[in-house]
Amino acid sequence: MDTNLARHLMVEAQVRTNKVIEPRFLDVLRSLPREQFIPHDKAALAYADNAVEMEKGRFLLSPMLLARLIESAGLSAGVNLLHIGTLLGYTPLLCCLMGALVTTVEASPNWAAPAQKLVKTHSLPDTKITLVQGTLAEGAAAYGQYDIILIDAGVEVIPHALIRQLKSTGRILAVEMLRDGYGRATEWRKNGDALSALPLFDAVAAVLPGFAKPPLFAL
Repeated sequence: MDTNLARHLMVEAQVRTNKVIEPRFLDVLRSLPREQFIPHDKAALAYADNAVEMEKGRFLLSPMLLARLIESAGLSAGVNLLHIGTLLGYTPLLCCLMGALVTTVEASPNWAAPAQKLVKTHSLPDTKITLVQGTLAEGAAAYGQYDIILIDAGVEVIPHALIRQLKSTGRILAVEMLRDGYGRATEWRKNGDALSALPLFDAVAAVLPGFAKPPLFAL
């Protein structure tokens, strides 16, 4: 596979045609080799228009959906961002290359250690990214309050621990999944200790472990 050509076609055919138009972000997408952040036996799926299952229940979102979520975040230099679910580091590195100060949390040691190496390889001198191994739903409170929390996966609930880590004007972005299987990319804005939701666009993503609603009780 000609990965340079595949990456160019990803941007032109999947991303730009779906309302992702910020030139600097498109340049970052063109420059970062997505295939290196996917297990070798699945590298051929790197530029397909669908999510890649990294392990049971954990996915790297499709290029289009991930790009739309990140562009919706409106990242700028110096924004303090918490990313949930590092995997091999593709998403937090994209955000970092857009100027955000990124803290990213990964629960599995299978991903945390190799992600550290990949991020170091592809970082620029002025990028700042901190990898934390811990429970996804608990975030990374020790590293401060955040302007944005990005969960590039499906969620049914937002854990209170994450809400508490948002600044007073902070935002959370994720794919909200409803019980009937319908989903939508959503931006939540903090309002006191609660969140107000703004639907962005239709989307579907697997629900991240720790972000599902408790089962309904039935007799």
